[in-house]
Amino acid sequence: MSKTKLQLLCDQFIASPTIPEYISPSQINQFLSNKMGFIGRLVGFDRKDNINFQKGNTLERAVNFYFEGVDTKYLNVVPDKLIHAAQGNPDASIEASMIIFKQEASNMEKFDETLEYLPALSMRAIQRYMDYNGRPECQKKIEGDINGARIFGITDYQFANIVSDCKVTGRTPTEMSQAHKNAAYIYQKLTNKDVIYDYFIPLKKEMRHVAFEFECDALTEQLVNMAIGAISGIYQNLKEEPEYIIHCANLFLSDPDQGYGDSEEIKYYMSL
Repeated sequence: MSKTKLQLLCDQFIASPTIPEYISPSQINQFLSNKMGFIGRLVGFDRKDNINFQKGNTLERAVNFYFEGVDTKYLNVVPDKLIHAAQGNPDASIEASMIIFKQEASNMEKFDETLEYLPALSMRAIQRYMDYNGRPECQKKIEGDINGARIFGITDYQFANIVSDCKVTGRTPTEMSQAHKNAAYIYQKLTNKDVIYDYFIPLKKEMRHVAFEFECDALTEQLVNMAIGAISGIYQNLKEEPEYIIHCANLFLSDPDQGYGDSEEIKYYMSL
């Protein structure tokens, strides 16, 4: 009987185990929402980008280019005139980001409709971050210790007293999601700053924006600390015995419907 793709990836992991030296907010949320997905990504299975991922990337790039100029990794993609003009120029920074979007997302579903509103949504984001006090540090790496574990993350925008996480969503939220609260808890712990989630929503009549400031609650603290402890234990077991990955895969695959996660992603890993 031939092995599944997941089994083959587990075999490769055992032969050459790569175990993260840190725990990130995305790892914590993946573990809490879909443990099978957590194991799948640990052994090297990556899902392809989708249009929703590209929306957020494009909007954030436009903001980054406005405040810090075009990233050097895009110098062969973005025309010279935009490279020189992007910093401090919202139109040029958006145009530069949209060039990258067209290159990376042109074959994805809903590309055409996304192309129509993404520039206006990016302008709304730039205006929002211009309203904050001061110039942000964009995509800033942060790390530290929480409950004896090394935690690493990247904040979207850090100001003197505030961290902002930038999100694109199809519906206007009425509160922060639990996953976003989990990440905000970590950002607050590692930076000692207030954390705000800025949501940008493309609606037919207008581009909307809502923001929520994180307030720590008992559930969030409990979830994050539980996940950190469990992930630390898994990583330690894998360092001592890489074959432990098979135990994890079998355990989580037998009971995949856990947490508050993405049921479609659970089905995706079940089909491997």
